[in-house]
Amino acid sequence: MVDEDGQSSRTGVRVHTVDGPVGEPILVPEIEYDRRVIRANGRDIEEVPFAATATWTLAYDESLIVGASDRYRFRIIHPDGRTTVVERFWDPVPVTAAETDFWRRATLAAFRPADLSWNGENIPDHKLAYFGFQPAASGEISLMRHGPLPPATCTLEPEQMAAARDPADYLRCLFGEMIFDVFGRDGRYLGNVEGVPVVSRPFINGDTVVAVALDDAGTVMVKRYRLMLPGEEGRSP
Repeated sequence: MVDEDGQSSRTGVRVHTVDGPVGEPILVPEIEYDRRVIRANGRDIEEVPFAATATWTLAYDESLIVGASDRYRFRIIHPDGRTTVVERFWDPVPVTAAETDFWRRATLAAFRPADLSWNGENIPDHKLAYFGFQPAASGEISLMRHGPLPPATCTLEPEQMAAARDPADYLRCLFGEMIFDVFGRDGRYLGNVEGVPVVSRPFINGDTVVAVALDDAGTVMVKRYRLMLPGEEGRSP
């Protein structure tokens, strides 16, 4: 990576406790991906809807999990320096014509009155392989993926997205309900959890996912989901 002064720079993460930072920063390796940008006021900004990003997080055991979200592939860099590469087949969720139009309008509204050189033509035709990692307290790693997006989950107009007062409204329009693909700390696929609402990041421990959910009336609830192992069907809240 190169900063605005032309100097080489690296992103790092660091462990923090209640007493402050511990140890040296852990450097995130550079990741190649399909970079799509909006040029606003002379600057390139990575805000294209459904476009890939470089994604990373630090697990509870201080493993660094890194990947590029335009492919179903990620690395687990263990504290002792070993690296585990995980790659799976995935069936991309298409971006519909209605979603493309919605997010083009929402993005243009968010950047006004900036000087833009973007018309929305580079919005991908499918959603990301994943949009983030969620480590579990017990050591597992979850990839958060887009599920099918029922239109009823989004109650905002495109032009209202940037000024949405309730972050949950924005997240429902962007993600609908998540799918979690769960892996062991050794990279072995364990199963998935489907239909987790995106209101806030869930807490995961073992085969249990605890998440905040809203019903149709907007009532906040805490729901528990169970890891669905290969061969099982459905989920049990």
